[in-house]
Amino acid sequence: MTVTLTEIDYQDLWQPVTDEGLVKQDAHFLGDWIEQCPKNLGTGYRHWVELRDIDLLIHDYRFQEAIFIQLPPDGAGGLEFGFQLQGGHYASRCPGQSFVQSGPCMGNRVREMASEKILQVDIHLASAQILHGFVSDTDTLSPTLQKLVAGDGSTPFHQVTQTTSSMQTVLSQILHCPYQGMTRRMYLEGKCWELVALKLEQLNSLMMDRPVSLENPLSADDVDRIHMARHLLTEHWQNPPSLMQLARQVGLNDYKLKIGFRQVFGTTAFGYLWHYRMEQARQLLLERQLNIKEISQIVGYSKQSNFAAAFRKKFGLNPKAFMQTQGKGFAEK
Repeated sequence: MTVTLTEIDYQDLWQPVTDEGLVKQDAHFLGDWIEQCPKNLGTGYRHWVELRDIDLLIHDYRFQEAIFIQLPPDGAGGLEFGFQLQGGHYASRCPGQSFVQSGPCMGNRVREMASEKILQVDIHLASAQILHGFVSDTDTLSPTLQKLVAGDGSTPFHQVTQTTSSMQTVLSQILHCPYQGMTRRMYLEGKCWELVALKLEQLNSLMMDRPVSLENPLSADDVDRIHMARHLLTEHWQNPPSLMQLARQVGLNDYKLKIGFRQVFGTTAFGYLWHYRMEQARQLLLERQLNIKEISQIVGYSKQSNFAAAFRKKFGLNPKAFMQTQGKGFAEK
């Protein structure tokens, strides 16, 4: 079953609560509050922290059913940096990916996945122009980022790339902030700007190597179809369609799907599928129900050594070493 809501109705369902037991934070301070997940939809919370020029939002919830959120035609303004740690969004990305978005939304709906724990950190800036104070020499930026920093938010910008290990460290520090009161707010503000700096540096390096044009953005319908292609890939990840088959299924030609997928998700369709398969392997390893050989076959590797090499490329550890970091007791055959 799927629940469809307008964005206004969806946001109205999230109501602030005073139960400080939901998270181990100072939720009673002004500008720092928790919204509990609607009980008829699922469990968990959203945690908002208002900082200077920044709204920090931590998503931590799980829905019982898939939720489709209808976005308004003009979308939302401002500049957003998002970091997906667990779960995924239909109009977003999979675990291990992060994004920068500005201007009107490129799609007209968002899908919140059912039964997956969503853990995501979002940093909202009121305007891209806030970055001006940090950018003394725009010549060091790619033309695309120059437009983003100097822009008025009217041109859509949406880029998805992998979250680096440096970003992961800062995200963990945000989620496990050890401080209270004023010290905590200063600490979180500094960490938010650190994430923004790391993300912009990553994008600038990538764009210098491979310029990204904002002159001919994808239409909202194109983006919807590309998101549908992403959904089909993840739904049939063990037996995925070919690129031609996938393009026909979503009503695009293979060239537009190939170029558009990279523009929206920061990687190729089957590069995205590879990351998704590795995330499935990681989850199966954590569940400890299967041995490494069985998991390698499930995620599409006939040779365990090839699976180990792919897993190490993604997570920096062999599957066996990964399990050892998670504790003892995994029986390998």
